[in-house]
Amino acid sequence: MPARLHAWYSLDDLSALADRKATLSGELRISELPRLRGLLHSDRDDRFSVSLTFDRGPHGSVGVDLVYEGRLELLCQRCLEPMQHTFREELACTIVERAAHAALLPEGREIVELEGDLFQAAAFVEDELIVSLPMIPRHASIDDCGALAQNLVALSPEQDSKPERPLLEGH
Repeated sequence: MPARLHAWYSLDDLSALADRKATLSGELRISELPRLRGLLHSDRDDRFSVSLTFDRGPHGSVGVDLVYEGRLELLCQRCLEPMQHTFREELACTIVERAAHAALLPEGREIVELEGDLFQAAAFVEDELIVSLPMIPRHASIDDCGALAQNLVALSPEQDSKPERPLLEGH
């Protein structure tokens, strides 16, 4: 377990990281992220890579560029069978102590407010990954789906055999 990703950082700590243009990187395990784990299909303890690069932003703010990538197992909502969800996300953020400070910053970066004046990289990444999950996970093509979806396709009438709706007079 990469301790740096699970450590809690104060705004002073984050400022020091930004001044050094430091990078925190490593792997996170699904078992370490309970809120995310509850949204997944399986209990497999997959890992995914994370990198947070800190820098100094406008007005002395702390910026962080987040990159995370990996693979998760979700439940396809079309066939109700497991599917692999591959992801790679990049996000540019500015960390603020209070939301009121966000008004001073230029647009174009996501604002991250410290939780209780502290920041934990693992919790931040978990939040971002949860938000990035598809609302309705499904295989890219119905041909990739399991037997349930294939049986439904086989039972559905052909598109060409649908009766045409007669036009109403005067339309």
